[in-house]
Amino acid sequence: MNEFPLGFIIMSIFSLGQQSASGIDIYQQQSDSIVPISQSTNSPIDNRSLPNIQWEELDTVRSKSDSIKFLDRRVRVIGKYQVEVSKPDPGSTGNPNFQGTYTRARIVLTDGTEIPIFPTYHKQSLRSPEEVKIYTGKTVNVIGRIKLQSDRPGLANSTQSVMITSVDRICLDLEQ
Repeated sequence: MNEFPLGFIIMSIFSLGQQSASGIDIYQQQSDSIVPISQSTNSPIDNRSLPNIQWEELDTVRSKSDSIKFLDRRVRVIGKYQVEVSKPDPGSTGNPNFQGTYTRARIVLTDGTEIPIFPTYHKQSLRSPEEVKIYTGKTVNVIGRIKLQSDRPGLANSTQSVMITSVDRICLDLEQ
């Protein structure tokens, strides 16, 4: 038989993808609501035909009520990708000479609810220039886990809100 070993196929698939500097898969294609249970490959191709991959149907979050209903689950969040650029206090960066900016993103749902991509105190909340350039102002699908998180844990006046706490993949929503 002229079959390639599974390892070769998987390595080929990994080499076809594009990954941002932040390590998040970047796709410019339509996303399915059926995705692998394990973390996504870097491949923009449909890899459902590969053996030994389990698939799950994801719930879709488009409004605040959806986000509350599907807390602590892996979901597909659909909304507009918005960016917030801020200049942090240099003392809080660990470098008193820091002159840069922080770029964070949130997904704005159809009802106006904003869901940040990671809490602001997480380093993962900083978005790469490649990701920002591709997605700003566009409707995207974010595959990941949403949770109720505190914006400033340990402080008496911190508030809780829904946040994306892990991201498997971000892609443009071509169904818009």
